[in-house]
Amino acid sequence: MHKRANFLVICLLTAFLMAILPVFSTALAAERYQVMRQGDKDDYVLSLQEALYELGFLTVKPTGYYGTSTVEAIIKFQRDKGIKQDGIAGIGTQKALYGRDYTAIPKTRKVSDDSVSSEDTASTSYASSSKRYQVMMFGDEDKYVEKLQEELYGKGYLKTKPTGYFGEATLAAVIAYQKKKGLTADGIAGIATQKALYGSDYSAIPSSREIHNSATAEEADSDFESLRKGDAGALIQAVQQRLSKYGYFDGEVTSYFGSVTETAVKSFQRNNDLKVDGVVGQETYTLLFTGKPKSEPARSSGTSDASDDKNETRVSDYVVDLGTESNIAIIEETITFAASLLGTPYKTAGKGPNSFDCSGYTAYVLKHVGVKTSAGSKQQGNNEKWPKVSYNNLKRGDLLIFTNTRLSAIGHVGIYLGDGRFIHCSSGSAMSVTISHLEGSYMNRFLWGRRWVAEADPSVLEQLGATQTAGDTPPEEVEEALEDEAAQGENVEEPDIDDGNEDITIG
Repeated sequence: MHKRANFLVICLLTAFLMAILPVFSTALAAERYQVMRQGDKDDYVLSLQEALYELGFLTVKPTGYYGTSTVEAIIKFQRDKGIKQDGIAGIGTQKALYGRDYTAIPKTRKVSDDSVSSEDTASTSYASSSKRYQVMMFGDEDKYVEKLQEELYGKGYLKTKPTGYFGEATLAAVIAYQKKKGLTADGIAGIATQKALYGSDYSAIPSSREIHNSATAEEADSDFESLRKGDAGALIQAVQQRLSKYGYFDGEVTSYFGSVTETAVKSFQRNNDLKVDGVVGQETYTLLFTGKPKSEPARSSGTSDASDDKNETRVSDYVVDLGTESNIAIIEETITFAASLLGTPYKTAGKGPNSFDCSGYTAYVLKHVGVKTSAGSKQQGNNEKWPKVSYNNLKRGDLLIFTNTRLSAIGHVGIYLGDGRFIHCSSGSAMSVTISHLEGSYMNRFLWGRRWVAEADPSVLEQLGATQTAGDTPPEEVEEALEDEAAQGENVEEPDIDDGNEDITIG
């Protein structure tokens, strides 16, 4: 009798839970009509974009379509407000954005959730025949990209081994293949490109594919390093070549971002309705390399350039502004030596001199002035022999310690130059020793500095005969290394996904 009664109670309880579960679950999460996300297109998205645009988070004009630019803007806003950074405008994000002006989206809203738009894609060449899931483009990362790379690698178009990430090297390979086959050379692997590449082995990408793209992911800002005046490296040369292609840059292509390049970038941005700041950020870079930007209008004969000298200063001429915050001889020698390695390519576990990873580079530079340290970012960051320095107390020459891009552990190091800039070996877009800015994503990842200078050996200066300054002409071998760097300009691969492998002591 008792068993039967217990059985009836269990049945009734189960039925009750099944009845309230849908109500309970929807109470915890917003209904789909209340949420705006990538692919949506309507007046609610337009209102969202207008608010983001007014606050400066969205840098392109509102269109009513929720594409990659809107995703990036939402992520920046969420990061600024301490909200979960998922790029989706749910009720919490909307309330934070609209404030007192917030009104709930009604149930009558119809979700369009289209998958193709001019904002969402850097090129619209495939828009009429391909859905987004069928297309592979710069920033994508998955097994379909890896299959594409394997085919390009086997045919000799891709020179680096397949990784599954659609970066610079893959972009160059796709463009080269498209040119060879007489296809639209936009660097986007749509259906036509895939069919030509795979031949009889072609099979359509299923609609169940989830798009993983660094341009829309939370890690995007960590992966991409913005380029601006004063920067140096192989990627600068590639930017200048692109600007030249569209008629904005008519100087001599070098590896240094000077005033001529800055003026060209501003003209490019102005003519393509982008934020005019002279900085090559993610949006400017993507349009420049994978989109179909407007060319520079023909100049009249009476129009003069912003600079009398159309040619940028070459990195090989060593005129790179490294800051002037300290005159300590040992630090200046360290920074001079560090700068002589600009352009040396990134390689996992590289310890030099022909390639480095981030901590292998700093260990190699410090060894130059008699400081011995492990070639591991975790070991360098936790070296208690070196005083820990806060951001506000940083001095020129200090070692900078960062987390990896997942913000989970020490994963990156560099050397502070002063004026908010640092030199490091990047596995991100530069894929080489380069100069970056301690702001944005790097500021989010910054942990502390380490002051190593007390361990330096002063006698090293005498042995080296170190009398050079940052304005001196570098030795011939440095010029040769920079020429090699320039030759590799188009052959770089993204992204700086995680420097966790550098936490391991090498050697």
